[in-house]
Amino acid sequence: MVFDASGKPAPLANSINECMFTGPSLQPLLWDILIRARMTPNLLLADIQKAFLQIGVKETDRDAFRFLFEIDGKEEHFRFARLPFGVEASPFLLGATLGYHLEQQPTRFEETVTALKENTYVDNIMKTGSDTDDLRKFKEESSIILEDAKFPIHKWESNIACLEDENIPNPSKILGHDWDKQEDTLEFEAATMPENQPITKRSILSRLGRVYDPLGMVSPTMAEGKHIFRDACEEKKGWSAEVSESLKREWIKWNNQMKNVKVPRAITKKSDVIEGIQLHLFADASDLACCAATVAVVEHKSGTVKDLLTSKS
Repeated sequence: MVFDASGKPAPLANSINECMFTGPSLQPLLWDILIRARMTPNLLLADIQKAFLQIGVKETDRDAFRFLFEIDGKEEHFRFARLPFGVEASPFLLGATLGYHLEQQPTRFEETVTALKENTYVDNIMKTGSDTDDLRKFKEESSIILEDAKFPIHKWESNIACLEDENIPNPSKILGHDWDKQEDTLEFEAATMPENQPITKRSILSRLGRVYDPLGMVSPTMAEGKHIFRDACEEKKGWSAEVSESLKREWIKWNNQMKNVKVPRAITKKSDVIEGIQLHLFADASDLACCAATVAVVEHKSGTVKDLLTSKS
């Protein structure tokens, strides 16, 4: 059940989320985690099972989570006794609870605790590394640590088959991206715009917003789409008014060439020790766009590999 804490009884009324102190963000940055995922030969992922529902709500605070539910035609009043989904403060409360529990761990778990702090995003756990034994140790120790706090871990998955749970599908997901574990690639999806949909500023912006690409792997292509949106804004038409015929042709051409993009999940080699990493940054600007790109150059004993790490336009 998802608790709609953003719902309002009237347009001018406040929602529960608007009245609630959400707390500071305790999560590591999503971008940082994805960068670390690309700079390691092997990856281990897992989920905390029903993470929010493992946390109890104080008796004195439960009135904030009161809701109505119809049973046998009669409207009943209920209160959440567990931390519900859909509340602005839930990620903070989950992060604070996990953080407190991690601080109580003995020093023998120090390495695993550090990895959990750096790479746990809400209820998603990640561990990077090159050595299978180290990843197996993390799997065992993190299960002990979190299950002691009644946070059971499930859905272990990795590009190393022996570390996976049974019946884990492939491809799976890394924080919203499709991950093919056999090919060890990330796929960036480009959902096309329906052909019969009117081309307006609103539909163009909606289409651009549907491309999920925090690392900027398709940023050069997106720059052209953003430029078309800027030209549409300069026409000074309403949000629901169709753009000019010339812009329609440009938009249809751009939209039709958008394809799903696959990139290697790991820039580093699997069987080689990393001797050094260089980051080469490039930036440029013109009247049409400005952009920056970072290329990672990874030095191994057997040679050097390089690839686009991230970009922004």
